[in-house]
Amino acid sequence: MLKRADKQFRRSLKTKDRKLAERRLTELKGQVVNLKITEDARLWFEDVAERWIATTAHALKENTVKRRRTCIANVAPYFAAMAIRNIQAHHCERWLTDRG
Repeated sequence: MLKRADKQFRRSLKTKDRKLAERRLTELKGQVVNLKITEDARLWFEDVAERWIATTAHALKENTVKRRRTCIANVAPYFAAMAIRNIQAHHCERWLTDRG
């Protein structure tokens, strides 16, 4: 278990070999140190979608931006009450099956 900015990071090193575990732990520490701990993890799906549109819209045609907004509007009801970090693969699969 590692801690950074009052957050715990628990990962299995997936080995019983001590030397290999020490190397993997060193790699994991390096990855955790590079993480940015911000409040952005608590953003809702729609907030992240709007940020994405805002940052990419300048390089896109108007119709492309409209199409992306339509796609986001269709997906948003499935993820409306979730923080972006809580969305998992099974949520996307549920959206896919309900869509059909």
